[in-house]
Amino acid sequence: MQSLVASILALFFSLGALEARYNPRSYNLQDDVVVSATIIVDQNGHGNFTTVQQAIDSIPSNNSQWTRIHINHAIYVEKVVVPKDKPYIILEGDLDHYPVIEFGDGGNVVTSPTFIAHTRIISLQRI
Repeated sequence: MQSLVASILALFFSLGALEARYNPRSYNLQDDVVVSATIIVDQNGHGNFTTVQQAIDSIPSNNSQWTRIHINHAIYVEKVVVPKDKPYIILEGDLDHYPVIEFGDGGNVVTSPTFIAHTRIISLQRI
């Protein structure tokens, strides 16, 4: 019995060590693609737009090149919809202080989500 407990603990800690070595930044989408433009969202007006939706809306329909939308740290109270005709978008938050996108309309995640992407070609990082 004691060896079974020791074996289970050894397995548990070895799996924990594997997880500790995993680095989610080891694969970075931006290393593999060319980003044609970067849009800055800053709630205080120090960027190109003050809301995430404004930045998404500014991207031309049927975009065929990757566009990075960098979202500065803040709590953004808005609903965000990425239409099907706006692919190749990278939404990324600050590396040190992640932005928060929330909307408190009291609905549920199925009928009233805060964020929805109708396109399949999108990347979300640090949001």
